[in-house]
Amino acid sequence: MQQLRREVEAASGRYAAERITISARMTDVFEPKALAGTLDGLGGEFDGVAVVALDHPRVREAIDRLATTGTSVVTLVSDMPGAGRAHYVGIDN
Repeated sequence: MQQLRREVEAASGRYAAERITISARMTDVFEPKALAGTLDGLGGEFDGVAVVALDHPRVREAIDRLATTGTSVVTLVSDMPGAGRAHYVGIDN
């Protein structure tokens, strides 16, 4: 996860000249209430969100809320096909 964060930070620098803002937010992905709260706090702030998320009803609902506001959500590592995510990036077992 630290390597993924470093890559996100590096991408932020590469895309700044194109007026694309990339930001990383850290939260406890194993605590559904905290993760859902973090996701809810992103509504309206970003066009897209990529999240490593625990499959939990609160988290699915937070993803659905983001999607209904027009924010594209991509799940990383762990998929949640029942949620309103746009795409999944990870291993296809």
